[in-house]
Amino acid sequence: MDSLLLSSDGFEVGRYAVPAFHLRLGECVCLHLREEITSSEVEALIGVLTGKKSLGAMRLFATVHWAAPLRNRRHGPLGFFRSRRVADWLLRVARASRTQAQAVLQRLHPQDRECPVDRLAGTPKALLRLEAAWLTGARVVVFTTAGLDPLGIEAVYRAVSSHFLHGSAIHLSFPYSQDGRLRRECLATATCLELREIKVSVDTRSHGARNRRCSNG
Repeated sequence: MDSLLLSSDGFEVGRYAVPAFHLRLGECVCLHLREEITSSEVEALIGVLTGKKSLGAMRLFATVHWAAPLRNRRHGPLGFFRSRRVADWLLRVARASRTQAQAVLQRLHPQDRECPVDRLAGTPKALLRLEAAWLTGARVVVFTTAGLDPLGIEAVYRAVSSHFLHGSAIHLSFPYSQDGRLRRECLATATCLELREIKVSVDTRSHGARNRRCSNG
């Protein structure tokens, strides 16, 4: 039981049903999101996975954090000063200690270490998102590789896999179009789960329509 970090009996977000799953130390679950999913449904899904939205069907036995987009706000009066460099961002925004910040910097490409955060390319930004989640104590990190090129995706997978001795991960896999076909990326060792669209029966829709007509007089 000690290695069990998360347990779900299955739940619904918006128009979709998420199947039941368990997540143990060193494992990754890849949730296959549907092409039609909305940003509000994704936000609700992340809320349930991280415990910000409480559901009886979801039980967390470890800290779960979303590797959220970086806050690239400029600092100083009225935001006049330029975006913080990575080292300063780690210390002041991610609340890393100097030792932790130095360790993160060593894992980044040398040219990215002195770069303002808002000028980082997609891959170093994605890696920094992961580092920020781990710095805040996450044993389970929820992440996505959406928008990254193949090299960036592999870099993120390596970073995630390197933490499997101490934690686990949930990958939100968005479909994308390539050569006229829908494709998606998944970590090779992940357990893949499809979100299922909740079908509304014809009788239910008709009953709702009748109720609306009655209420309108």
